[in-house]
Amino acid sequence: FKTLVLTRPGERLGFPDYGVDLSDVLYGLGQEDIDQVAMNRIKSAVDKYMPFVQLNGFTSNYENSDSSKTVLNIYIIYQINNNQEKTLNLKLDLSN
Repeated sequence: FKTLVLTRPGERLGFPDYGVDLSDVLYGLGQEDIDQVAMNRIKSAVDKYMPFVQLNGFTSNYENSDSSKTVLNIYIIYQINNNQEKTLNLKLDLSN
């Protein structure tokens, strides 16, 4: 599941649409409508490639550890085949 979310479409040989394109929404996450766009993209990829994963929630926030580094935290709450609910926490470094 993590690999699917972190792969950009076109990166996986033989599967040109495998993955989730979050590159254009990363800097707007944390805003309600942008969060919904990101979740819709993740849901679309999961529905196609991992239909056994149920998405139950999505939140994001920014973490500024110092003035030159910004980290985006993405939390995806999911279940696999109706087992115990889990949370995938992705930390994306947005600094240059």
